[in-house]
Amino acid sequence: MCLEVGYDSDPARVHEVLLAAATAHPLVLKEPAPAVLFLKFGESALEFEVRVFVRDLANRLPVTHDLHNGILRALRDSGIEIPFPQRDVHWRSAPVEPRNPLD
Repeated sequence: MCLEVGYDSDPARVHEVLLAAATAHPLVLKEPAPAVLFLKFGESALEFEVRVFVRDLANRLPVTHDLHNGILRALRDSGIEIPFPQRDVHWRSAPVEPRNPLD
């Protein structure tokens, strides 16, 4: 699962929080071990990925659901922000020709 956090976040702390949440889930396998990767510096956030393995494919969605909730709670408890995408829009208008009011 991919996750974005604010640029003011400490990547080492984010890694620690995400890995703790992933390893705490009882259905996540210990081998191969969960992994947290700092993927890139995104447009408006630091981008991470959490990788886990489950024994039974039927557990994939329930574990994903649990991890999303647990990670969100852990990030909030740690004061780590999940940013909203931000865009600056610069509007340029073309010259307007006067209209004839009789048209």
